[in-house]
Amino acid sequence: MKENDVAGMLSTFAIETYVDSLDARAYLARNGSFGSSSQAALAATDPYMRQIAVASRYADLADGLWYQYIAAAWPEEYESSRALTLSDDAAVEEFLSLMDAAEFSTFLQGMDLTGFVSPAAFSEYYQTSGNMNAIASMAEAYGCDELADVVACVESGGEEYYQFMHCARYGNLWYNLSLGGYAANFLGVYDFYNGGFVPASALAAG
Repeated sequence: MKENDVAGMLSTFAIETYVDSLDARAYLARNGSFGSSSQAALAATDPYMRQIAVASRYADLADGLWYQYIAAAWPEEYESSRALTLSDDAAVEEFLSLMDAAEFSTFLQGMDLTGFVSPAAFSEYYQTSGNMNAIASMAEAYGCDELADVVACVESGGEEYYQFMHCARYGNLWYNLSLGGYAANFLGVYDFYNGGFVPASALAAG
């Protein structure tokens, strides 16, 4: 992230490993439905679909980085809206000028990892048997040996942030699985548009 290396960041995620390991029956049984966006659920049975699923998995992860960028770079002048009406050339030029001035890349370059926080520090529910059973069910569906929610503490520009991640172990190797992840979802801090990257002030541990 500090090197602004998108391909390098994506290489830390389970992509082909995820597609090849996913248990279609467990995945569908757990979700209770199948939608047209669920390519990975059927990929193992058809080489052509496997190629699509791998490409789709890569694209979904890249989308996460894109939305994370947008969340951080979005001009304050437009508040929180991400659907703008640009009614004339002047409005277009103003928007492009503000986006060109975004400094998220510089922000990443100045970022330092300061430590990690256990998800359990944010919620007593995290370590309950019900939650552990839900995580075990997810691990079965993903076909991995272990799942873990990781919350990294980072600092840049004098401000502290949390990066929520979902990670998975396949055999002896750990991979990033997704931005945000299960802990961020049930703690209410995950947003499709923030990629699990939130100011520490938004969620105090304790």
